[in-house]
Formats: sequence, structure tokens, C-alpha cells
Amino acid sequence: MPRRVFALIVLVSCATFPTAVLAQERVPHTGTTAMGIDVGAFVPRDDQFNNAVLINGLLEYYVTPRVSLRTEFGLADPGLRREPADSLRQVPLRLDVNYNWEGGLNTGGGIEYFINRRVALKGEGRYHVIGNTRAGHDPSGLALTAGLKTYF
Repeated sequence: MPRRVFALIVLVSCATFPTAVLAQERVPHTGTTAMGIDVGAFVPRDDQFNNAVLINGLLEYYVTPRVSLRTEFGLADPGLRREPADSLRQVPLRLDVNYNWEGGLNTGGGIEYFINRRVALKGEGRYHVIGNTRAGHDPSGLALTAGLKTYF
């Protein structure tokens, strides 16, 4: 009997006192800013270089919900196979234009998984084209990263 009374009270309350439901704005939306950090691996094209740890920080501004401008600062330091004490430190500062489709894929070969409305886990695969060194080595290569991104 008490269960029925309780269920009836809940049902009447829901019908009598409807709560206001606020529509949630799409994330990202125009004017959204995001910051993030990525950690991963840099795999140079030239076999004269070793693979290296890659660390990036990013700041992104959404011009529209699907188009963003991203500036990224990073560090990779692939060593030379012939001389382990030598390396080619790369400290790039990039500006990218990204187009994001529904579902998180982008032209950079990445994906984002939203943990909540403001935080996403991300993974990317990019190819970095870098000019040859004076010795003729090609330090271009594939960057594979995973990271965390927060929207505000």
C-alpha cells in the first residue's frame, strides 16, 4: 500500500509541477575556445633518425561549430642512428584550419570522444612535412598522439 501511495504522489507531482528543461547548446559552438595537451610518438620517414616522444600543447578557436583555427606548440627530439648523442630537436609552432564532421572525425585524421560537455579525449595521426637538413636527411614523419582537450 505505501508503494502505491508513493508512486501516485510521484506521478501526480510530475504531471502537476513540470520542470523547465533547458536546451543544451551544441559543443563546440561558434566562439568556443579549447585548450589541450597531446603526448605521442614521432616516426621519422628517414631511417637515419630514431623514433621520438612527441609533446604538444594546443589552443583552438571555433569560427563556426565545424571550422576551427588551431595553434599548436610542440617538441620532438629524434636521435640519429649513427650517433646516439646527436639529435634533431624539432620545436614547431603551427597554425591549422580544421573542419570537424559530426562524430568527431577531422581532416587531420583525428577523433574526439567527449567525456562530458566540456572535456574530450582525443587521438590524432598527422604527417609533418619538414625540409631536409644540411646533411640531406629528411626529418619529415608521422606523428601519432593521444591527449585531453577542454572547451570553455
